[in-house]
Amino acid sequence: MNKLTKIFAGVVLAGSTAMASAAPLYVNSGDNDSGVPFGDADGFTYTFDAFTFNDLQPVSTYLDLEGDGIQNGTLVFDSAVGEVGLLNPDTGSDEFFTDAWSLTFDYKLWGYAGISDDVVANGVFDDGEVLAAQFVGGFFNMYFDDDVTDGVDPVSAMTLSLTGSTFNAGGGVNLSLFAEIETVLANLFFLDPSFNGDSDLAAVVANNDPSQYGATITAEITDATQAPTDQGFAVTSFETDVLTSLGIDLDDYDNEVFLTRTTTLPSANLEIQVSSPASIAMMGLGLIGLAGLRRVKKA
Repeated sequence: MNKLTKIFAGVVLAGSTAMASAAPLYVNSGDNDSGVPFGDADGFTYTFDAFTFNDLQPVSTYLDLEGDGIQNGTLVFDSAVGEVGLLNPDTGSDEFFTDAWSLTFDYKLWGYAGISDDVVANGVFDDGEVLAAQFVGGFFNMYFDDDVTDGVDPVSAMTLSLTGSTFNAGGGVNLSLFAEIETVLANLFFLDPSFNGDSDLAAVVANNDPSQYGATITAEITDATQAPTDQGFAVTSFETDVLTSLGIDLDDYDNEVFLTRTTTLPSANLEIQVSSPASIAMMGLGLIGLAGLRRVKKA
């Protein structure tokens, strides 16, 4: 068993934590820089439980260091950009959401490949098997975009830092990502009811211990048996930084190849949790020590 496979096995073991319940939110959509609120006089949306994005097409790239196929423990990098399409459930006024203003996002994740429905039972991804991933790091950024005012770039609304994930494979792959909330734009997202006297999510993050709040993203990949191919992936600073942190120098390998596929998430939900020690913090504790494991370089 190589060290990346050992890391993957440890991550799977660490991933068996229960998720906290969603915290109801509403958005103060503000105004269009003219002092006129979007929607009615207060600019507040209805209360919802999750941000939902549909038909997302993330790009997953697997680093086959030895050129001998994707295996349990192969490094994987995942990225996507998109728009939040629904404040879920839709229970009232959306204050012109996706019309006068919108929420967009991007993310980059990294982790280790996991193979399920192992037809040949050799730990290598073969035809007809399900290829998933256990993600252990990366980021998710959300932006508030005033679609009315020209020339105004989207502003950072929320940043998340991934701490772990779990997956279950069946007809598709049910994936849960756990994250810490790093930053929140003030006067935008509000809790209903309030938490420890704070309604503004930015104040909750500023005034409470990180073990008391976090985020979870849940999604299903419906085409997880699709085989990645060599599409000439261009390595970015994100992948370079991950490889450096793992002690991997691509110059030490002769047959390495980045294999890429684009999958489909028909729907994904981002939920915020508060009030109890977050699953995210527990997940982080389970991953302590994994950073010390290193892939043995080829002789």
